[in-house]
Amino acid sequence: MARKKIIAVTYSPEKSVWQSCQDLAKNLRTAYQIAFGSSVEFIPSLNPGNALEFKRTAKELLKMSPDVIAFTEPGPNPGQVLCYYDAILEAGKTASQTRKAIFHLYGGGLFLDMPYWQKSEIILKKYKCKFSFSSERQHSLVAPFFLNQKDVSNCAFPISSESFFYSAETRQKFRSRFGLTKKDKLFVYTGRLSATKNIIVLLRNFATYASMNPDAYLFLAGPFDDISLTVFTYLEKRGDYEKRVLKVLADIKHAVGNRIRLLGVLSTDEILSLNNGADAFISLGTYHNEEFGLSPLVGLGCGCPVVLGAWGGFSQSSGDGRDCMLVSVGFTSQGLACSSSDISKAFNRIGQNQEDDQIRMDRSQRFIKRYSPDAIAEKLIELHEVRSKFRGFSKTSDLFMKGPNLAYPMEFLRDGEYRAMYQRYVSASSNTLSSEKNHDLAFRTDWIGERIVFKSRKQFFKEIRDRHEHCFDER
Repeated sequence: MARKKIIAVTYSPEKSVWQSCQDLAKNLRTAYQIAFGSSVEFIPSLNPGNALEFKRTAKELLKMSPDVIAFTEPGPNPGQVLCYYDAILEAGKTASQTRKAIFHLYGGGLFLDMPYWQKSEIILKKYKCKFSFSSERQHSLVAPFFLNQKDVSNCAFPISSESFFYSAETRQKFRSRFGLTKKDKLFVYTGRLSATKNIIVLLRNFATYASMNPDAYLFLAGPFDDISLTVFTYLEKRGDYEKRVLKVLADIKHAVGNRIRLLGVLSTDEILSLNNGADAFISLGTYHNEEFGLSPLVGLGCGCPVVLGAWGGFSQSSGDGRDCMLVSVGFTSQGLACSSSDISKAFNRIGQNQEDDQIRMDRSQRFIKRYSPDAIAEKLIELHEVRSKFRGFSKTSDLFMKGPNLAYPMEFLRDGEYRAMYQRYVSASSNTLSSEKNHDLAFRTDWIGERIVFKSRKQFFKEIRDRHEHCFDER
């Protein structure tokens, strides 16, 4: 009888920087257990980023003699673990052992770590590899980074039906708590309140709509995040973005009164109630790695329609026109912009929309089924059919070799090579945005910020933690 395949999955029980990544990783582990049962074992990496821990993890892998090593969580570059693992195999003269590796990459896991990935290239070429991204649009964005584009695949992250679902009773309780009538329309946003999420663009456009619609409300949940352009090495001082948002709220108060509320950081149960009570979830984020969109999926899983910027994986994880209204996003001569006319159309459509409990329940069940751990488990089995050795990274990947000093998004706003690459991130409907006068700039080509040059990645990430530690429980 053939030896049963063992899948050794390394993960860290320590909290990752973002709560959303913790949730995604937890659900992904559940899908692995469904897909491979007792064949999957989890190796805890207790102190990720530490050389001694890399060695310990490599030794544990050797003991388990895995057929496939799957890295399921955000964290230190997996290539470092494989370097130690390879050294142990070579020293023990077991180099003939089958080597396969699966990498589940989150957000900027490829872009920010490109220097480490390229340093690991000589080791990776000994493996049959598959790099998995969570949306087709992210797949198309990164595929040119690889000499063999078959090394890249896409497998969505699952969402938990135990944590997010639709309940008519929950909806009624939430709306009663905040004094909302059946006639009132509640728009919600959950996530980081940061420049990359275009919160100020959202507030100003909502104010325009709410000034003519007294039954419109907007609730935002999440921490203020000064990270702004941190990964682009343009930093704001702690509290700067919150001050900017509060100033905008003061400026528009005459139009909206008290109909915009900042709810702060919410628990999972509170997010469930918020999305159940909402009439629409809205996010206009143009983050440079807006890959998957857990928050919109949570909204859909709670039966809520969504309004999303047509940027990155957001638009692809959210169904068709019945469930998702897209706001055109594209490059203009002034910068990256969102279509104000599309935002206005979406507000008006939700304002006129009449959905009963059955419609919300059907939407909830449809998306929970599509992104359940059971559904993703089937895709994991397909993903693990790795047949070819890794050939290496292409010259295109050199665009991101600047690492922490990547002066971004300035390059992708101005430079033709970056723009051409990021055209894959926008939908076809956004191609005419450059000629549209009615748009809101998300990022300007003349963005003025504090320019920081870091001597090392260690200094870069220390700066992030020092400035943004209060945001690490972001949902």
